[in-house]
Amino acid sequence: MNCYVRYIGVIDKDKRLHSVEFTRGLNIITGKSSTGKSAILEIFDYCLGSSEDTIPDGTLTDRGDTFFTVLQFPSLTLVVARAAASKRCFLREVTWPESEDVLELMGHVEYFFDNRFYIHKDAFLKTLGKYFGVTMENIDRDPMYKEVAGSKGATPSVRSFPSFMLQHQNLVANKHAIFYRFDEKVKRDQAIDHFKIFMGIVKEEYFDIAKDLTEAAYELRRVELKIPKDEKVREETIGKFDRLLTEYQALAGLPLFEMTADEIFIRPSQALNLMKRHLGHRGWAS
Repeated sequence: MNCYVRYIGVIDKDKRLHSVEFTRGLNIITGKSSTGKSAILEIFDYCLGSSEDTIPDGTLTDRGDTFFTVLQFPSLTLVVARAAASKRCFLREVTWPESEDVLELMGHVEYFFDNRFYIHKDAFLKTLGKYFGVTMENIDRDPMYKEVAGSKGATPSVRSFPSFMLQHQNLVANKHAIFYRFDEKVKRDQAIDHFKIFMGIVKEEYFDIAKDLTEAAYELRRVELKIPKDEKVREETIGKFDRLLTEYQALAGLPLFEMTADEIFIRPSQALNLMKRHLGHRGWAS
C-alpha cells in the first residue's frame, strides 16, 4: 500500500467545494482560529467510516452537506465521502487523465456524487479495505484464542488506518508516541499489533505459520509435563522387575537369565521370549 491524502474538504449546502490540499510528507496548516483546522482530522476519520461523527459543531456542521477525502494511490485516485449524520458512504475511483484535476471533476457535484456510488458503511469498509490490502480474516497466532476469548482477535481494517496514517501537531512533537489516538488503549494495542501488516512486512501466511508454531509449543509443553510421570512409572516398573528377579534367584539358586531389570524394561519382548525358553527347558512352561 502506497497512498497519501491529497485533499480533505467539505461540500456546502450551496454545492460548493472547500478543500485543503496535502502533499507527501509533513503538511503544516496555518490560519485564524475557528476556521476549522481542528476538524480536518475528524473529517478524514468520518470519511473513512467512523462509527461516530466527531466533527466539531460550528460553521462546518451548520453549512456542510457532504464531507470528503481524496486518496492518491499509485495507479488511481480514490474519492471517499459521507453526508452529515449518515451511515451511507461514497466511494468512487478516478483514473488518469481525469484525476489530474480531480477537484474540477468533483465540482460537478450532482454528476460526480451520483447516488450509485453510495453504499452502506459496512459494505463500504469491506470494499475500501481491498484498496489498502487489509482483507485478512484471521490473524490469531494462538489457536486457543477464540476458545478462551469467545471470538477471534480484531483483524486489521480501514478503521485501523487513521491511527497509522495521521500525525497531528502534538503527535509530531511527542517523542513517546508515534500513532494517532495512542491515548486510547484499544486503538493503541491494535495499531501496534497491526503495524507489521500495514508496513507490508507480513502477510496472512505468517499467521498460519505462527499458529503452527504455537501448537508445536503447546505439544512440547505437554510432552515436558508428561516426562516426569513416565520416569516415575519407569522407576517403579524396573524396581518391581528387580525384586522379582532377586526373589527368583533366592528360590531357584540361580538367575532366571542374564538380562537385568533395566534391560527387561527396554526390551520386554526379548525378555519374554527368553523367559519362555528358560522355563520350557525346565519343564515349567504351560
